Amino acid sequence: MTNWTKRILISSMSVIIAIVVIWFWWRAFEIETNDVTAMVSRLHWLWLPVILLLLAVHVTLSARRWSVIEVGLGGQRPAFRVSFGSGAIAMGLGTFLPAPLMNVACRGLANRIAGASGGRGALSGAIDQGSDFVLAGLLAIPAGFALLQGDPNIYLWAAPPTVVVGLALVFAVMRARPILQRLWPEKSSAWIPILLSRKSILHIYTISVLRIVNLTLITMAVNYASGEASPKTLAVAVPLVMVTTAISMLPGAIGVSEWSFSAILQLFGEVPEETVIFILANRLLLTVLPIILAFMTMMIVLLRYNRSERTPSEN
Repeated sequence: MTNWTKRILISSMSVIIAIVVIWFWWRAFEIETNDVTAMVSRLHWLWLPVILLLLAVHVTLSARRWSVIEVGLGGQRPAFRVSFGSGAIAMGLGTFLPAPLMNVACRGLANRIAGASGGRGALSGAIDQGSDFVLAGLLAIPAGFALLQGDPNIYLWAAPPTVVVGLALVFAVMRARPILQRLWPEKSSAWIPILLSRKSILHIYTISVLRIVNLTLITMAVNYASGEASPKTLAVAVPLVMVTTAISMLPGAIGVSEWSFSAILQLFGEVPEETVIFILANRLLLTVLPIILAFMTMMIVLLRYNRSERTPSEN
């Protein structure tokens, strides 16, 4: 069995699993066409440009972080149009394919097109995604405790000191660099340079925090556009859903996102009808709007490319 055959088989299985998971969620909550109609009728369309803008901010933050990681790994800082473009396209593809893999693939391809190392681009893309996952996993600790206690205020009070503790742990890992070099001397030159600069690590960590804050704002905006769930409850849900969807690696986190939000919101006592409306809107808006952003980005890239191609001939 060739590598391509294995990839197609794994991708096909993940799509089937995602469909089964979302089907069970659909049946468990007895969702009907009327629920979808109610969700669409309740949408406040003026919130859509706000959500699109927040998604662009999300991509911009990732683009900046990827550039910092690329430089830390010994490469050149990518042009903003390359880092933003590859990030926007990865987000669009991630709505129906595994998002972490799309980010790695698009970053690697972007480097190849720019004449840089595709392997380093993929590695820096993986570190870029891993930064979100690590911080979300850390914040999932107070979020999980708040969920068990049924009090979202626990998370709101505990999240800031947890972020500080996380930064202290990151600096502790930096101090362990000599130990890592002794353990893996033949591999350390490839990935340890990113630990050299305290400023770079602080930059990466700060952007990771800002991205979780921004994702929380996106979730709030979807809620204001569609439902009446508690903002505090949604704030607690964000890191927990980030962890479950990242672990699942299913296309677009289909099914896993819905089950995660459902379980968390219901454990906090949210009204089931409001929960369903929010989750349907979340799936609709965070599928359509990232694709629109990716399409707009591709159009701008193509227009710039065509203009650059015509300019020499006109001269």
